[in-house]
Amino acid sequence: MALYIGIISIFLCVVISLATAGSPGDVLQLDYPNVAVAAQDNGTLLGQSGQNGDIYIQPTRNGSGTILFDGYDLLEIIDIINSMPPIWRLHGHVGYSGTFEGGSDIEIPLEVLDPENQDVRFELVAGDFPVGVNIVKHPWRILGVALDEDAIYTFTIRATDASDKYADAVFKIETIEIDQCVREMCHNNGQCNNTNTQRGYTCTCPIEYGGPTCDVTCKTTALGVAKPSVIPDAQLSAYLSRYVSKASDGRLLENGNHWCGENANSWLQVDLGSTARLFRLETAGANSTFFAKTYTVSHSSDGITFNFINDVNTTIVHTFMGSISAEYQTLPEPLEARFVRIHPKTYESHYHPCFQVEMYGCWL
Repeated sequence: MALYIGIISIFLCVVISLATAGSPGDVLQLDYPNVAVAAQDNGTLLGQSGQNGDIYIQPTRNGSGTILFDGYDLLEIIDIINSMPPIWRLHGHVGYSGTFEGGSDIEIPLEVLDPENQDVRFELVAGDFPVGVNIVKHPWRILGVALDEDAIYTFTIRATDASDKYADAVFKIETIEIDQCVREMCHNNGQCNNTNTQRGYTCTCPIEYGGPTCDVTCKTTALGVAKPSVIPDAQLSAYLSRYVSKASDGRLLENGNHWCGENANSWLQVDLGSTARLFRLETAGANSTFFAKTYTVSHSSDGITFNFINDVNTTIVHTFMGSISAEYQTLPEPLEARFVRIHPKTYESHYHPCFQVEMYGCWL
């Protein structure tokens, strides 16, 4: 016959008549809703059942309580010991295999079942991924682009749950080199070049087109001066700004502010972040009195040495026409640059040159 918390029952029978409320040092302390049984100094607390008897420790009736030993939750430790590792889905004796043509997308889901329904994380523990292939979250999967080469990659991925129980699975990826250019990957008369990196080809585009497959029309593609996510404020700067005018006010926005210069020596600079082929500008003044009637443009690849845009086949600096409303101004010739400065030259007397700008072209 089971003895349910045997020692505690004996203590209750012997001591309950001696104390109805606990105080420090009592063997039995009653402090509703708590009951404490404690040994005196140098004493031992012993629980022992009779022959064939049992001792039960039951935290609460619904099992949601804890058993603490020196600050550690013994039930949690027992759960960890009893927990099972994750189980990989669809796992065969040869591992997970896939064959991918060069340039094609690789996307392999990482799927496991965890017996305790715990969160699971994944990591590479052996072997190597193909270049450009990685483990990503939400959902967990292997993601990337197959290199255009004949190769086999074998690697091991570990699935680990919140109890640090884990299970490993072996993956094998085979990549196959193919002639990408037979597929006519490049548009607008772009020249295709076979490579064994990335998607297996590159395109050499006619000057007026850009993008990986020459499908971007440069003269109508905004480089993103208007978008802080593309050109951060730190890449906009100015010289001789009027009052509290900021360089970031020079973004071409429908309801935005306008950058204002002090005089014809002022300029607004845009750092595109990397080299682009520039085809045209779009500017807009603040109103009928605060705008640049004309301006010039200088450019640089390093942010140190700047050259002005000249008229074609001359050394005469090209003059661009400004306006109150947004208007395009095409460059005399496309140019490659990273840093571009706009210099207002003429404006209404007794006022100041104010404008916004966007630039159009293709990234190189």
